[in-house]
Amino acid sequence: MKKQKPITAKDLVQQLQADPESRRRSGEREDRRALQDAQFRVVTEGLRERLAALGYPIDSLGKLAAEYAPLPETVTGVLLEALPLVRNISVEDVVVRALAAASAPFDGTPLIRLFEQTASESLRGSIANTLALGRPLGVSDWILRALRTPAYGKAREMLALAAARLAPAAEANRVLVELLDQLPGHAALGLEESGGIAELQALQARSASTTGWVRKALDRATKLIERRLQASDASC
Repeated sequence: MKKQKPITAKDLVQQLQADPESRRRSGEREDRRALQDAQFRVVTEGLRERLAALGYPIDSLGKLAAEYAPLPETVTGVLLEALPLVRNISVEDVVVRALAAASAPFDGTPLIRLFEQTASESLRGSIANTLALGRPLGVSDWILRALRTPAYGKAREMLALAAARLAPAAEANRVLVELLDQLPGHAALGLEESGGIAELQALQARSASTTGWVRKALDRATKLIERRLQASDASC
């Protein structure tokens, strides 16, 4: 039996374009995207006008951080004021992500409130990411409690890094070590930044019974903590 020649990506595209049903479905997808884009622009129009008045004009809210990061306090303030009023998950997600580019510390309460109110796991993940990468204030106690709340699911993963960066090291380390069984890779990511001798030993013990990417994450954290401890000893 003659072996069939593999189809190239170019040939596949040409076949799909020649298929009327494929063209119809493609057209429907493009129409839906165009409609979603138009709706997004309408919903964000007022917010974009406020930002433009401050000297930050954008044709799409999603470009704010890319074009103007780090965002000044005036812009951060506008975003925080808008967040509870949006009532649109797509817009909330864009605003939350933009806050990660804030140039100065800001009140993290609106992020926590939104995290608890939304049922969207994706939005919760974006909030957790901004808590870890941004400079929110007043959130460390909540982060430690949220890390111990299994109902928050995958969103807890980036909260592990947020805890290491925002909570007192002793408190963050205690919770992160507790989570080495539930969230081993991400707990290790947090301990990379805040762990000491006791945490190093906990990572080494956990690594012995782990494989795959989690083993790599644990070993990486172990090495980074060892380097930090060595550097600290050398400076004494």
